[in-house]
Amino acid sequence: MMAHNVQPHDSIVKVLFALTITVLLLPLSVTAADKPVTSAKRFSPPMGWNSYTGYSIYVTEKELLKNIDFLSKKLLPYGYDTVTVDNGWFLSGRGKGAKMALDKFGRPDSHEHFFPHGLKYTIDYAHKRGVKFGIWLLRGINRRAVDENLPVEGTKYRMKDIVNMKSRCPWAAKPWWNYGVDMTKPGSQEYYDGLVKKYADMGVDFIKFDDIVPNPPEVEAVAKAIAKCGRKIVLSLSPGDHIKVGHSNAYKKANMVRITSDIWDHQGSLETTFRRWEAMQDYDGAKVGSWLDMDMVCFGRLVVTNKGGGRDCRFTKDQKRTFMVQRALAASPLMLGGVLYSMDEFSMSLFTHRDILKCNRNGVVGKLAHREGKVDVWKTPEYGSKKNGWIGVFNRDAKKKAAVERSIEQLGLDPGRKYVLKDLWSAKTLPVSGKHTFEIPPGGVAFLRYEQRSNGAEAAASLTKLQPLQRTGEVSIDTNPKGEPLDLGDLVYATGLGVKAGSELTYDVSKLTGRFEAWVGIDPILSVKRSGRFRVHADRDLVFDSGAINQTNKRGSSQNPTRPIRVVVPLANVKKLRLTFQCEDDKDKAGLCGGWGDARFVPASALEYKLGTYKGKTLAATPPMGWNSWCRYGTGINEKLIKKVADAMVDSGMRDAGYVYVSLDDGWQARGAKFDDKGYPLWDTKKFPSGMKALGDYLHAKGLKFGIYSRAGWVRGHETQFAKRFAEWGVDLVKYDFSNKQQQKATLDAIRAAGRDVVFSVCEWGRQRPWLWAPGFNAEMWRTTYDVKDKWTSKYDNNGGIGVLRSAHQNEALGPFVGPGRWNDMDMLQIGVDGFDYGHDRKKAGFDITPDEERFQMSLWSILASPLLAANDVTTMNDHTKSVLLNEQAIAINQDPLGVPGWRIKKMDKIEVWKRPLKNGDLAVVFANLDDKPRTIDVTWAQLNVRGARTVTDLWKKRGLGRHDKLLKFEAIPSHGVVFLRLSK
Repeated sequence: MMAHNVQPHDSIVKVLFALTITVLLLPLSVTAADKPVTSAKRFSPPMGWNSYTGYSIYVTEKELLKNIDFLSKKLLPYGYDTVTVDNGWFLSGRGKGAKMALDKFGRPDSHEHFFPHGLKYTIDYAHKRGVKFGIWLLRGINRRAVDENLPVEGTKYRMKDIVNMKSRCPWAAKPWWNYGVDMTKPGSQEYYDGLVKKYADMGVDFIKFDDIVPNPPEVEAVAKAIAKCGRKIVLSLSPGDHIKVGHSNAYKKANMVRITSDIWDHQGSLETTFRRWEAMQDYDGAKVGSWLDMDMVCFGRLVVTNKGGGRDCRFTKDQKRTFMVQRALAASPLMLGGVLYSMDEFSMSLFTHRDILKCNRNGVVGKLAHREGKVDVWKTPEYGSKKNGWIGVFNRDAKKKAAVERSIEQLGLDPGRKYVLKDLWSAKTLPVSGKHTFEIPPGGVAFLRYEQRSNGAEAAASLTKLQPLQRTGEVSIDTNPKGEPLDLGDLVYATGLGVKAGSELTYDVSKLTGRFEAWVGIDPILSVKRSGRFRVHADRDLVFDSGAINQTNKRGSSQNPTRPIRVVVPLANVKKLRLTFQCEDDKDKAGLCGGWGDARFVPASALEYKLGTYKGKTLAATPPMGWNSWCRYGTGINEKLIKKVADAMVDSGMRDAGYVYVSLDDGWQARGAKFDDKGYPLWDTKKFPSGMKALGDYLHAKGLKFGIYSRAGWVRGHETQFAKRFAEWGVDLVKYDFSNKQQQKATLDAIRAAGRDVVFSVCEWGRQRPWLWAPGFNAEMWRTTYDVKDKWTSKYDNNGGIGVLRSAHQNEALGPFVGPGRWNDMDMLQIGVDGFDYGHDRKKAGFDITPDEERFQMSLWSILASPLLAANDVTTMNDHTKSVLLNEQAIAINQDPLGVPGWRIKKMDKIEVWKRPLKNGDLAVVFANLDDKPRTIDVTWAQLNVRGARTVTDLWKKRGLGRHDKLLKFEAIPSHGVVFLRLSK
């Protein structure tokens, strides 16, 4: 028996968007077969706890509250955010004489025997602790409700009018035996609508429907009921004994679908899971938030309500590792079982294992790569990378150890590439070899991380392997100063430097390129209620300041320990790098301990230049980034200029920051006829004497991508020829202008048929609401407004240009149409632009935004997940323009892989607050002053809908602001200026 959860940021987004875009959604059908109609689509597998394996069908209110308390304190920080009561919550007692509590419409109610305060009391108790609550339901109508022929709420029908007497739950014993619902009968949908609405009104966040997988019509009925119940509810389908691939379209309407029978603590269940995983490995529901469910994690004390008080889990430690790695590699929901508050330490270490969680939250279903005898190799690629991922080498023999040798190819990797393999149990890097030997205990698994290295590329160098020029203070390698694990605040690092306050390290980086990376934090055990600060100086410049990091409590106390902060420092033209850690309070400095976790130098050759391009098989799974010629040069472009721009993109660091598309707008095509007598496009040979393919090759050799502009007037009737020629030139992005919906589709279909991966940018200025139809055409991005000009705002929409503020406001309500591979294009960044603008006098026309307004545009384009297309002269950028366009932390917000855009949470008297949820549970927040004078802005944790303390980082000032848990307040924010923050857990 099982159930699951919804991430807070997902649910918040969907409800707020639903409130703001009702009018836009009216003409749009949301019942397509490949889209879930549940109201809480997930972007990573659900996590939480279910009562069944611990308590069978007899869990009490008291026991639920104890497990809620434990989860909220110990597991909620790791993403386990839902507690679900399984079968039995409606019973009047134990044994065959127990009756089922029903309301007057035949729907289950809690009984005072198990819930003396009523189920609503327990739901509210969970919500007050930041925990979501789920319930178990059985498909159909209770037998007693049919016998008494109770009414269907809100209709003239009764249960006998809608019941299907031939369909009944084959394994649920009397008296809570259910009959199915005949979905062809009037009143049947209304029955499910009323059933779901009852529990939605009680505050239920998750419903596990049992005995429903073999009945697709009732799956769809429940999904429809959830979609209109007014609450965000995760839908879980069970059981998995009779799952059929042919019913996938119905399953995808739920957030998770069981693929197994009930799983217990023996090798037979592990084998069942392997078989069902293999059978369903091609299920593609994850892309719409529908996950394969391998059933709950049956560790700890089990069935404690049985005679004798239950038993301990029978799995060995190695079988437990296999159990968890299966679910990590398969992106199966992690719903824990057993009694949480008595869970053993080893099981807890697996529940909170950072690599298991990272692989699971990756959200990609792994596939079988190799099988030989009783040893399986399963591989899961990292979402957004063809080069990196995870591997599990499983010994399916529960009695014998396996000593096997596997080649790179047998591990599912390309034998022509170089890889670094890391053993995630020992945290050791395996020797580079064509073959690897594994000694795997009975029923165990080798859990590996693989990362591809480009041919000739250097590997990242751990800071622990390098000798500093100077060292002051106490420093230890891979441990804290007492020789214990390097714990930096609920994360333990296998490598790094443990330091005491007053430490200083200086490194010679004059021969290094790329960047320095690390995580910094204070030891939660050795530095209770202490405060420290980490700084990094590149030569004489302060390039990183953590702010005061306050470690409030030990691990396991009522407050979560302060989490580490990420450090990323580019090394271009830097000779010396100095790392310092200082005490921030008046207490004994010698007692303050911290560390630089996973600290390393990453060479430029190891960095990928594909931000904003690919995420696994999804093209443009993060918003595309690049440069477009229009705003600065109009039609005055040529080959020499574009090559100069490409060189500057590399030299300035724009390419490395993710701006990889170099797009030629209008002006490349031949004058006069735009195509030859066979319909193929012609270019201006005077402007581009070497030809377009040669230009594409030049860009590709620089690690850049080739974008090009076209329009219906040139292409209409010659779509196939244009698409074929663009593919031959190596075009990676096509912006298609001056065309309606039908013309856009015809051209896009031709480009897809040409066989090259090309980002398709719809440009019809939002007149036909492309967000409603462009996703269905598989376009990656679409313009939502008229051209944006470098001016603050505008009163009207026309192609003379709108301001950046108007564009931001017009895009706020369009968030539901955005996600990996599909983006609202808010038009080009006006940062540093000083261009032609149709020959207008720019100043008289009101153009030329201020530096504060430029930071506003970058902040809002990042919050709203718009493509970032620079439009300035990159060959002459000043320091301010670089500081805005190349702000790595702002770019990271824009490129966040969750793909959920932000929204405006507060608007009052020319003050706005915007918020965006991020993949790892962090939040991005923008405070915006729309007034013509400086203003003070404040917002409470309640207004942000944030629970618990957060580490606050100012992204423009690039400094930490410490931990906060109640209020953020900023004074004297300049006119049209912003404060851009990241709130980290």
